Amino acid sequence: MKKQCFVMFALLLCGLAGNSQEAKSDAFKKVKAGSVFLKPGFGGFFKLGRIDDELPTALEDHTKKLRSGFVWGIDGGVMISENDYIGATFSRSNRSGSFRNSLFFPGGSVIFTIDNTETIQYVGAYYGNRQAINPQNKVFLHSRAGLGFWNYRSQFFSQESGNFELKESNIGFQLGAGLEARVTSGVSWVIDADLLTGNVKIEDEKENLSQIRVSTGLLFRF
Repeated sequence: MKKQCFVMFALLLCGLAGNSQEAKSDAFKKVKAGSVFLKPGFGGFFKLGRIDDELPTALEDHTKKLRSGFVWGIDGGVMISENDYIGATFSRSNRSGSFRNSLFFPGGSVIFTIDNTETIQYVGAYYGNRQAINPQNKVFLHSRAGLGFWNYRSQFFSQESGNFELKESNIGFQLGAGLEARVTSGVSWVIDADLLTGNVKIEDEKENLSQIRVSTGLLFRF
């Protein structure tokens, strides 16, 4: 009798374990075509453009400080198959600093400080693909490529020379890759690395906006 009870108890445990495993498997089922996603995120960037060797020392130091910083953004899109998707992206970085400048006039000169804020925005669309790297359909490698639009704005202020700003826009390109780890069927943690290229023309000179970005965020599927 005891032996029969033990066998029945063991079978019951196996059944519960099987149901638990099935439920866990269902929680990470394949993503359906037509589902949408939203991914807010943040990270850092580093500009790839070279610095002009002829810049004054103070302005050169200030330019170096603007080469890297914090960037935030948001992506959204729709799955066109289990692994292919199209998306749209918006990101923005904002860096501020100051440098000293000299103003010469007959009989002397004056040295004053100029405050500068540089804002860079990128808006674009891309095609992407993701591929599972484990049988449980939980971890994916993904890649994407797209076309976008840069908006560049640099504002200057000083008590001596007043305010002025530079604003330009131009086409940009994006190549990226990353890793998606599913937390639930509707939420994933994502880390991305992107190369964004492009430039704008500022007063007859090109301002290279090309940069490398590394970012992270949560991806929500609906």
